[in-house]
Amino acid sequence: MSAESIPSVVRPPAPAWLSPRVHAKFWRLHFYAGFFVAPLIIWLCITGILYILTPQIESALYTNLLNVAPQDTQATFDAQVAAAQAAYPDRMPTQFHPSKGPGKTAYVVMTTHMEAHMTGMRHTGPTDNIDVYINPYTAQIVGALRQEDRYSRVVMTLHGNLYMGEFGRILTELGTVWSIVLLLTGLYLWQPRRWSQVWGIWAPRIRKWKGRVWWRDFHSVGGMYLTILMTAFLVTGLMISFSSGTIFALTRVALRQLPPSAPATLKSQQIDRQAQIPLQNLIAIAEANNLSQSYMITLPVDPTGLFKISADNGMAKPEQRHDVSVDQYNGQVVYSTDWKQYPILTKLTVWGLSFHFGDLFGVVNQVLGTLACIGLIFFTVSGLSPVLVPCGQ
Repeated sequence: MSAESIPSVVRPPAPAWLSPRVHAKFWRLHFYAGFFVAPLIIWLCITGILYILTPQIESALYTNLLNVAPQDTQATFDAQVAAAQAAYPDRMPTQFHPSKGPGKTAYVVMTTHMEAHMTGMRHTGPTDNIDVYINPYTAQIVGALRQEDRYSRVVMTLHGNLYMGEFGRILTELGTVWSIVLLLTGLYLWQPRRWSQVWGIWAPRIRKWKGRVWWRDFHSVGGMYLTILMTAFLVTGLMISFSSGTIFALTRVALRQLPPSAPATLKSQQIDRQAQIPLQNLIAIAEANNLSQSYMITLPVDPTGLFKISADNGMAKPEQRHDVSVDQYNGQVVYSTDWKQYPILTKLTVWGLSFHFGDLFGVVNQVLGTLACIGLIFFTVSGLSPVLVPCGQ
């Protein structure tokens, strides 16, 4: 058979969205965006890891405040709060967190009278609150810690606004958004022309461990596998960012997707100068509402205020959220709400933030968050290294 009779193999043309011209534009966007945003990405990832590991780090940092020698009987809640009031007579208690187990301290949140009477939520602003830790067995003060000086608060501020206020929040949001752009453009650049190809597409070419091939494969292949995980942490972070978070919050307000809360008109009713019930009486109410394992008590700051007993799990175990409002004089439950009553957008917000903070799945969530942050750091550095540090082909 002559050479002229051998049919030539005609490769199908690549789709328009994979053309060299489009590919080059995406590559330039991917590279230059990564080059300029790299310092911010690395900063957010390092502080993100430090925050995700907060439970373990604070357990080591504040072991003297969090632990005491267990005893047989505990002092009353009233005696524990009274000890905090005696230690800080110029402040007033606003929350009481009972001991969460044998050998664990209780603590009372003490704040200024002005801040105690402020209404509305304080998201990122500074606070004058002091956590006063108490030995629940002897009602003696173990120590105190300003909330602004607490490890979790410091790292959250470094992560959320770089100690630069609203301008810092804008910077972190820009870093988050451009990180998502980098992931999406990187996923486009990874797209193979031949899906059956293994090395360099589904697995890095480990035999070529030197030079640009090694960096490129681990950068592209590893990034492809971790894109969904990293994007999930970035998107959930936007829920509380400067502009995206505001838009999301306003959307929930407009759609009436806010968590239920006791009506502002609901007040405690004092009859004939009736005295406030002892805090100890709230134990039975907490147990009746399945809040006996871990709860906190918000204290009334005026004669018409209510006690509120709430699940004290932070962002963890959202399905256990439960708030019970109690008349401070007769001990009657006047309002109760739980997770089942939360609207869907509020549930999505709580789930998303719990996931972002590494609380939703416990240690597994911490591992995933740490892996996502390490991945972003590695892919940022590996994407720039072959350019900044020339190496062999």
